[in-house]
Amino acid sequence: MVEFALVGLLLFVVVLGIMDWGYFFSGHISATNAARSAARYGSVNPSAWTNANPPSANTIESKLVLTAIPATISNVDYTSSAPSYVTVSYLIPGIGGGTACGQYSAASNAFVGAAKAGGGTYASTECVKPGTVVTVKAVYTYKFITPLLQAAFSPGTLQITTQASELIEG
Repeated sequence: MVEFALVGLLLFVVVLGIMDWGYFFSGHISATNAARSAARYGSVNPSAWTNANPPSANTIESKLVLTAIPATISNVDYTSSAPSYVTVSYLIPGIGGGTACGQYSAASNAFVGAAKAGGGTYASTECVKPGTVVTVKAVYTYKFITPLLQAAFSPGTLQITTQASELIEG
């Protein structure tokens, strides 16, 4: 009986660890598919932004946040107090990967243009148009279920990043 108690405890911990990692990978796959869905929606509706949390159903963020279950993604900009966030950015295609044009800011609920090489910043009319690329990036925090894995990964969480890009359609 003593042997069974020792081996049974170890087996129980292994089974819980397998379940935890399975739930983690399920969340990662779900978040990746949600980022693809949001980028696809953004390619057809490139200025459908919102800073509502939770977002309304007809926005880029809603396609990401509401379809990323079991991953939990917040519709906020990155700050040190919000490690889970969403970024919707725009790129002008070109040689060498293109030029960063700007991104949507949930804090100001508006497009924020990147600096141009010759001075000034990009306007949303230059970036949010057919032929540019929309990139949806999601960062979410996974909290382990198993106390043993929580102890192994201090502070008991992993931060996962996923992103997808699509060409904006005319």
